[in-house]
Amino acid sequence: FGSQLRLKVEPFVGPGAAPFSSKTQSDDDEEDEEFQNLPEDVLYLDGCYRAMGLALTVVDPQKFNFSEWYMSELSQFLQRPPGQNMAVRLLQSRALWVISRVVRNFTAWSPELRFRLLSDASYSMKSPDLIVALNATLTLCMIVARITMEREDKITSAAYEQQRQIIREERNNSTNAEHLSRHSQMMNQIALQQQKIRAIMSSNSCNDPNDISYGITDDLISHIFESCFHLLQNLGTVETKVYIFNLLKGLVVFLGVGDRLAPHLPTLVKTIPGVWSNLQFRQDERLGGEQRLQKSIVDLVSRIIHVSGPVALKNPDVASILQPMLLLITDPSSPTISYLLDETISLWTEVLVASASLGDADRSTSIVTDLSKSVLGDFEVGLITRLFQFLQPDAEPHRSSPVLDLYLVLGGPLLLQQYGGQLLEVLSRLVQPKTLAVVASSLEIILTLYPGPGSSLFMPLLQQFVQIIFDNEVVVRQLKQRHQQMMQHGRVHRVGSNSNLEDTEPTPLDGKLIKLMSTLLCRAVLHDPRNVAVLCRNDPETERQLIELWLDMDNRRNIAFVLSGFSIEMPDSLEVRLPHSLVLLEALTQRHPVALSSVASIVAVTISVMTQKESQTSQA
Repeated sequence: FGSQLRLKVEPFVGPGAAPFSSKTQSDDDEEDEEFQNLPEDVLYLDGCYRAMGLALTVVDPQKFNFSEWYMSELSQFLQRPPGQNMAVRLLQSRALWVISRVVRNFTAWSPELRFRLLSDASYSMKSPDLIVALNATLTLCMIVARITMEREDKITSAAYEQQRQIIREERNNSTNAEHLSRHSQMMNQIALQQQKIRAIMSSNSCNDPNDISYGITDDLISHIFESCFHLLQNLGTVETKVYIFNLLKGLVVFLGVGDRLAPHLPTLVKTIPGVWSNLQFRQDERLGGEQRLQKSIVDLVSRIIHVSGPVALKNPDVASILQPMLLLITDPSSPTISYLLDETISLWTEVLVASASLGDADRSTSIVTDLSKSVLGDFEVGLITRLFQFLQPDAEPHRSSPVLDLYLVLGGPLLLQQYGGQLLEVLSRLVQPKTLAVVASSLEIILTLYPGPGSSLFMPLLQQFVQIIFDNEVVVRQLKQRHQQMMQHGRVHRVGSNSNLEDTEPTPLDGKLIKLMSTLLCRAVLHDPRNVAVLCRNDPETERQLIELWLDMDNRRNIAFVLSGFSIEMPDSLEVRLPHSLVLLEALTQRHPVALSSVASIVAVTISVMTQKESQTSQA
């Protein structure tokens, strides 16, 4: 039916059809009149294509030869010169919509069809009809996202194998202490392997007919970039610009860390300031489109830095974007905090990682003292001091904590020397049930990488951990007693029941968090056995209770499992069990009365931990 209609429609859309005049294109009334006067067969064909697009999402691809239909029919419309009559523009827009409906099958199509689709869509981006151009942009966005997703899956699998190999080498060649101190080095090795894999795939995939990205040549990429920049100059609404920046983001991610992005980077970064400077930055429901465009632009800059690394920070054009952007979005008093926080954290993270690779002799100096100079030029702004404002209890600190973790990992001991007091003050304010996990996570990094200065500087927090653990023990005991009483009276069902215990106040802390806090106490004591007395504020009774708690930690079950009725719970990881067993052996060495009275239990725990460690080593 569609083929018969196409034969009828051909005289109206043939090469000889006269294009619209500029007056007709700019006059909405005349365009509407032209649309209403379209031949009936053209509208029938448009409806037929729409029906095909809807059907193709549910029809088995094996039962319909989309490739043959596209090559012989749809592609013919898309390859016609832009600027022809309304019938051509209508059918071009519909053809692009049909492609967007079947992008999910892109990976199953032949290399020839994929190349034709990409070429036709990129050609349509330069259509003078903005509806056709935007439909082409959306279609390319979906295609690039599909390609990138499949490539990222391959990269992740390959990187995971590299990560496992590095971990195996670390376990076989290092003691536990060496393994912990080289944590940062391992992270850099893994990141380097990922970059190498991306570079290899990015440089070779466009020439491999069996690869999903075959056909996306440098010429095609250049054409798409040019079309994006051309469209941006002609778009007046903010919402439509979001489509262009989404496509640019996809292209940046697709091009990876190879050299394929470099030729387009200068033009790309010079396009951003003009759009960014014309936006309104305030919290207003009426500015939803502008806020979405701000998100897209910040995300695009993050992707550029992620792909280009330190090269981007040395680029004057990129620096000209980062300076005003970071100064605005990292300002705690800026209205963008309410809707740009996630994008701000992402950009901040990428800048930190890139700054760590600037090539300075001392990495920590680069991160702590030279970051503002390398990124913000002459502006006297310390980004880390702004970070402390993001870590307030009422500012959702868990969203900003990844930036703090990066500072701790990359900043080195110099960071603790310069900002340790402020950091202690900030983390002390977060010692609350809802934000305690942020404190524990930060202290875990500090005590792993800098056990000496870390345990000394943050001893007040560790002392608070002792009291928190003891208070939680009281709550857990009360819950268990009440649970047993209610079980005896038949008032509590097991799995799947709605127990009244869920409403009991106060609520116990998560068992994993308690064990992490206890592990941190163990690490402080393992660094200096005298810390056990300091942790307990020189109270012998508190010291006795703490060692008894460590002794019983290996047998503890999560209160959630107890109350739910589950009888099986996964054993603790070696990272939790090993420090506890070592600290018990240390207590035995110090001839602590509690340890001396529990020699058999300590030996049993030690043997169990050693067995688990040997098992993991053999599996690795």
